[in-house]
Amino acid sequence: MEIQEVLTNEEQYRGITKRLPQLTRQQEQAVIERARTGNPAAREELIISCLNYVGGLANRYKQYLYHDEYLDLVGEGNLAVVAAFDTAILKENPCGYLRAVAKYTIIRYCATRASLIVRPEHNTEAIYMRSLDEKPYTYDTLVLHAPPVVSEPTDYTFLYQALAKLPRSYRDVLKKQFGLYDSALVSLYALSRRKKKADRKGTALYNTKYQALKRLRILLAQQEERILTQLGTQKKASALS
Repeated sequence: MEIQEVLTNEEQYRGITKRLPQLTRQQEQAVIERARTGNPAAREELIISCLNYVGGLANRYKQYLYHDEYLDLVGEGNLAVVAAFDTAILKENPCGYLRAVAKYTIIRYCATRASLIVRPEHNTEAIYMRSLDEKPYTYDTLVLHAPPVVSEPTDYTFLYQALAKLPRSYRDVLKKQFGLYDSALVSLYALSRRKKKADRKGTALYNTKYQALKRLRILLAQQEERILTQLGTQKKASALS
């Protein structure tokens, strides 16, 4: 009996997008000119030409996801391309603009919503690069443009109580990565670079972050269970009285 190999969602998606025709510079410019006249077929062709690039970006940055899937990143990037199309078509290089928007969106998603502790989104000025290969287009750029720490944050008492129970090495990584205790945000990339220069073990920080979030999740679940138990006991006592 022949055993058929089952492809993952990522493999299926990448298999489809890699077979899409790639436009040359001349073909791309011709499609752009048609799209600027309002041609819907040209618009669709330009959006489709970005699919393979978005899939490649998602494959590159999926390593930063612990609670989301590859296709979540793909969806974020593709939606950003569609939403930015009307603005992009007015630019000198529409396709470059769309790819930059997709990359920025995927990086922002990884930096704000891919972890257990979700960072609030802020309306900040978008960052656009002259080239997608420039060094500034990294997590450090996002950190430098991050909004200041909110002076009156939501009550995170239970979160900080759980954090206090973590080992110091775990707590330090989460503190710097997520700007806790009113500290400045430091990207994990920057932290790993510093640690690598100090003791050549920078890559261990990614595992430390994963283990810290895993331990924190357990502690928060235990706290929630204790609170629910206390509330249940109080409710029974008030009913009996």
